[in-house]
Amino acid sequence: MQVPKQLSLFGDAPSADASDNLFLALRPSAEAAAQIIRLAAVLCSEHGLTGRPLPSERLHVTLHNVSDHAEVRRDCVAAVSQAVRDLDLRRFEVVLDRVSTFRGRRGNLPVVLRGNDGVATLAAQRRILATAMAGAGLGQRPSGSYVPHVTLLYSDRSVADRAIAPIRWHADEFVLIRSFVGQGRHVVLARWPLGS
Repeated sequence: MQVPKQLSLFGDAPSADASDNLFLALRPSAEAAAQIIRLAAVLCSEHGLTGRPLPSERLHVTLHNVSDHAEVRRDCVAAVSQAVRDLDLRRFEVVLDRVSTFRGRRGNLPVVLRGNDGVATLAAQRRILATAMAGAGLGQRPSGSYVPHVTLLYSDRSVADRAIAPIRWHADEFVLIRSFVGQGRHVVLARWPLGS
């Protein structure tokens, strides 16, 4: 959706070259977030990683990228609400049981937590959500290359793919997040509960 320039949702005017990211996501439970942060600290210690673990308020699994704009308008949030209003998405368990590194810029490699069988329901529900959003003109249609994951940190070196003790939580809502790109700050704009 092309959003024309206007006042930002929070009144803080970004610079002309700023870009905010608006996306739908799942956030881990407080207990799962604490486990994720502990795991990131262990990986830093074991592998001599230089990056700092992400704080708990930034931990998430991205479901769908809605837009990248210098400003976020209220009508964009309303359009997302309209697109998801009639979806029948159900609560489910998320199980992440592998650590690996994704490709990235040199010196800024994403070290991630991902899953195998424990993310099948997540991927299926994400397809429903992303298809509805794209149908409403909010982002692109889902592709087959989606890998559900939580980014732990960004580092100058990679971590070999390996199994870990599973980290799990019950997803009972998804959220719309505004990411202030380059500022390391996320703000939850809206929440939608998942059915039972």
